[in-house]
Amino acid sequence: MAQGRDRWRTAFVSRLARASQGGARRAAIALLALLAFVAPTACSSPDGPMESPRSNTASEVIWGNANLKNFENASSLAHQEFGTAVGLMANRSHLNSTAFNCPVPPTATDCTWILSTTPSGLCASELFSSERVLPAAACTAFMIGPDRFATAAHCMTDDVAPWNGWNQECAQRSVVMRWRTSGSSFPDGNPNIFSRHIYFCDAVLDHGPVALPTPTGLPSDWVVFRVDRPVSGGTGTGGPLTAAREPLFPASAPVAPSQNNLVWTHNLGLPLKLDNQVNIASVGQVLVNGGGPGTFTVEADLLPGSSGAPVLTPSGAALGMVISGPKEVLGPGGCTQDCFPTGQGAPTCPGSGDHRSVGLDLRQLPRKWLPVAYDYDLDGIRDDFLAFFEDQGTLWINTYIDGAFFGSFDTLLPVSQQQADKFSFVPLGDFDNDGVEDFVVVAGAQAMFFDVTLGGSVFPLLVGTYVEYSTGDADKDGFIDLELIREDGTRDLYFGGANGPVNKGVPLSGFPSADGDDGRFVTVTGQPFATAPNQRTRFLIGVPAGQSAVTVQVFDGDQTLGSLYDTGNNAGTRTCYELYSSKDKATPETLLPATVVEDAALPDASWGKIYAGPVFGTASGSGAHFYILDVYLTQAACGQPVIPVTAGLTNSFKVRATGQVSTIANDFAFIARDLAGPFAVGPLADTAMLDTNYDGVFRFFVDVGTASVSMTLRDADADILVDDDPAVVGQRGPLDVKSNGVATGASADLRYDVRNPSGAAVLTNTNPSGNNDGVTVFDEEQLKVTVQGVPGAWEWRWQNLRVQNNVRIWAPVGSPVTYEVFGQPTRRLSPSGAVPVDQWISADVSSFLPITVGGMSVTSASGATAMLTGTAPELGGANGSHAAVCHLPPGKQGTKAKLLVVGAPALPAHLAHGDTIDPARVMADLYAELLAAKLNVIARAAAGEDLAGAFVYTRDSSVADVLAGAGTLLVGQHACTWNVAESAHAADLLALLRAINAAEVTFFKTTAPAAPAATGKQSSKLQPTQQLLGL
Repeated sequence: MAQGRDRWRTAFVSRLARASQGGARRAAIALLALLAFVAPTACSSPDGPMESPRSNTASEVIWGNANLKNFENASSLAHQEFGTAVGLMANRSHLNSTAFNCPVPPTATDCTWILSTTPSGLCASELFSSERVLPAAACTAFMIGPDRFATAAHCMTDDVAPWNGWNQECAQRSVVMRWRTSGSSFPDGNPNIFSRHIYFCDAVLDHGPVALPTPTGLPSDWVVFRVDRPVSGGTGTGGPLTAAREPLFPASAPVAPSQNNLVWTHNLGLPLKLDNQVNIASVGQVLVNGGGPGTFTVEADLLPGSSGAPVLTPSGAALGMVISGPKEVLGPGGCTQDCFPTGQGAPTCPGSGDHRSVGLDLRQLPRKWLPVAYDYDLDGIRDDFLAFFEDQGTLWINTYIDGAFFGSFDTLLPVSQQQADKFSFVPLGDFDNDGVEDFVVVAGAQAMFFDVTLGGSVFPLLVGTYVEYSTGDADKDGFIDLELIREDGTRDLYFGGANGPVNKGVPLSGFPSADGDDGRFVTVTGQPFATAPNQRTRFLIGVPAGQSAVTVQVFDGDQTLGSLYDTGNNAGTRTCYELYSSKDKATPETLLPATVVEDAALPDASWGKIYAGPVFGTASGSGAHFYILDVYLTQAACGQPVIPVTAGLTNSFKVRATGQVSTIANDFAFIARDLAGPFAVGPLADTAMLDTNYDGVFRFFVDVGTASVSMTLRDADADILVDDDPAVVGQRGPLDVKSNGVATGASADLRYDVRNPSGAAVLTNTNPSGNNDGVTVFDEEQLKVTVQGVPGAWEWRWQNLRVQNNVRIWAPVGSPVTYEVFGQPTRRLSPSGAVPVDQWISADVSSFLPITVGGMSVTSASGATAMLTGTAPELGGANGSHAAVCHLPPGKQGTKAKLLVVGAPALPAHLAHGDTIDPARVMADLYAELLAAKLNVIARAAAGEDLAGAFVYTRDSSVADVLAGAGTLLVGQHACTWNVAESAHAADLLALLRAINAAEVTFFKTTAPAAPAATGKQSSKLQPTQQLLGL
């Protein structure tokens, strides 16, 4: 990123989402699922108690020494703490109590639950043979949130009963916490379980396989479920999560072969056991019981019931969970006996299969876990943030402060998978100034703001899907603001405050863009530079009705010698920025500007404030506020009569505001700045140019209106290296001459396209203008594009524009009224409060009557409604009983048709013998639109708006002239008698009237911009340095 900028940090959300899974972040949890035994499941049956020692039993495979130990015998308190997050899954219907009247099944009400237990089934010589197991013990599960657990997916199915679907199977499951031995008091397992330590599966939140049963040992064998309440701490009934019940956290590094890892497991349903000498033997190896890509192998002392047991690093980070293991082996007499892999001890495990276990690497599911390491509380110690996207479409988050679990937060946001793909949980800034970095999660039509302390709130979003973000203090109030950006470059600004960015955002647009890092600028230039002179340019700023504040900023508004994006000699000169209010979006409301800012007050290579505060000035007829920003060079003081700048300088800048930014009836110049990249040509000697994100493209969007017909594109000094094929010289306007480009950034592949609102190219110009030095060469070219009938945002896209090439263009001309040009695709805000026909239909128009329309006097509200709805057959309309047709009597060919009102049942017969309805309907539409336009003129005049004096946007027709022309056409004749020319005129009048009623009018009318005039400045040939570095 460039130095010296306003701390605006921009990044592609999708890229950061990927980065959140890469090197500088916490790795996705490796959900190692070790499902034991090629028999149907690794678990003991949840469908009934384990009464027979042969019921789904197996030998415990011993790797090295027998390493399993009970919870109280774990030598490390930290290891014990990890074990507090591990529980035993059991079938809910088989939890039995024998004393103290605890409810069956258990509830959260605190009572002592004495569980019925059964013998372990281990041979008498084996370790833990005297311990007892809980009946119907299925698997092991571990906490990943206060009320979330992970386990193997197959733990949600029974051995015998058919699978009933995720939610039905979940309803049969429970998790028993704190099932441990307790020294001499309960050496075989403490059956006294408080009911608060028994939790019930409430919902399956996400899972690997589509349905069960499914083959085990595959990367899909995992499930995440929620229990009925947060897991309690060590004391008390219920209560908040404490350090005794911290969820496990994913390991920061990918799974790799390693030793001395940990497994906490409920083998066979025994009290909790720890193996602290677990080896990860390989990654991705195929075993007889599963494996392959996305899995890894584990050597650990495991038995049935270990499925879902977490595999941890020595420091307690979760690498995965157990899902698949060796096939069934029975010891002498049918009891379970330890065995050893070949060569590692006696007795040797029978069979030739691999006795290792398979693990699943959850990185196969990269969008499920998104852990990010960051110093969220700004105390210099690493913290962690972990989000989980669930199939139900919500997010929940765990936070870890200074390495310790802090808490969990359910966002309750409806998040699509597409949005989850683009999430970046990198904190965006301290929006509320509480000293803690904050997050914003975008989801659908709303977003969640919160910080690491999990305080936060939901705030609404403007319409659109965001793919990028930026942050910075846009309004300079001391709070970080959030800027969210869409794929097309349009963006919205959400202001920070004491409660974060919780208010609804405002649109943010810029010219030529609102991005300070993209290398696109407009310019004002002094005379000696060899470029078409342009020392003043004007911008329009529109603030939508209802928006109470406005911010106007300029990027790189300074022109200091040696500044990062500007060139030339600035001695004795200044750039002035003057902001006026404008009620009509055409002329300043006051003689003096409301704000004047000189370039010296604006920063280099960052955004500076022109204005930030409440809207001011008189609102336009539409309720929108409009402002004019004049930017000009002068050798006088700002606000004084302008003295043209004779020094050679270029001030490169851009404008943005919380609203629309555009230009109209104005020529402007644009230039690219970049230190490196495919379109860079090297910095000038007097600028320390920065590296930007410039991609060779400038995109300007022209708002084409309902009545627009064509637009003339005009450019000068584009510096195409070889200008004009001789066959077209002089055919692109009167100033089109052959003039090869000479600018430092001149190129042979410069071009522009014109694209309609659907993105289709309708014009490609591969040979725009050549050199125009404003002294001896004035090459300027014009091309016309037909736009009639296709309203919307048309794109004028310049491509392959090299750095240092200053190009001058004009707002496209459609008539003496020009088009409005934007830096983003949008429709212009209108200064008029005119409303369409539909709104007049539902309005009470009695106070506006009588009105004469086409020679007819409308005196009643019912008559006005009939005219507005086109249901007056005598005016060309139709209703339920009658319709107008253009009737040609049979046998009278060559005579003119006449308007005839017929009954609705007779209409098909008339159409069958050649009568038509189309001309009549055009006439009816003309009456409706003309009446609405006259109502608009009257209503707007009462509100102080001179709508009659406005011009139809992009046309040279005033509203008054259009109304008069439509009235004249309708007086004394009907549509059935119109000739071809009159029909075409009627269609054009109809389009003009519809534009008026859509408020597509302007109060700005100008003649076509004058051509650049020769000045008294020196020829560029006498200034070789400027010519070499020409713009």
